[in-house]
Amino acid sequence: MAASRKTQWIERPLGALGAAFLAAEAGAHDLARAVLADRYGVVDAAIDHDRRGAPFLPGRADLHISLAARGGLAAFACARAPVGVDVEPLADSFEPPWGVLHAREAALLRQNPEHAMFLRIWTGKEAYLKARGLGLRREPAEFAALPGAAETLQIEDCGRLVACEGFSRRDACAGLTAVWTALALV
Repeated sequence: MAASRKTQWIERPLGALGAAFLAAEAGAHDLARAVLADRYGVVDAAIDHDRRGAPFLPGRADLHISLAARGGLAAFACARAPVGVDVEPLADSFEPPWGVLHAREAALLRQNPEHAMFLRIWTGKEAYLKARGLGLRREPAEFAALPGAAETLQIEDCGRLVACEGFSRRDACAGLTAVWTALALV
């Protein structure tokens, strides 16, 4: 863990393209500003949003960013390529919303019905859509986020694998357990 401006975070690499960060009890924008100052020398970062709601850093076309927050957790990713991040707290399980799953995801989830597996799929879907700049404006069942062994994740879109660097994993942060996914498009 690193500390900056009283914000504690977990850092995970996105290959050679960038990194993703997870924190508890911090807002996503606060986490982003702390990381940008500490890692990239961008002090008092002005985070803006485009017409579709995607965050960006004015005047810094070399850095792509993504933000997520849920249940007391915040995630931030920064890379030299389009990037997406999503986080979900690992809390009480629920019946998966099967209608938002691709057929390959549903089959994988039936083989491994753990709630954490569903969250790896879901956070993968959201991270991919954020990296594409779409948010949830695309039907989630049209493509597949397929968690593999360890922390790997494959995205299959229109029957083709999407080239990306990233991870999908479970982490504990300040007493909260999260499932989070970050990926950068190659």
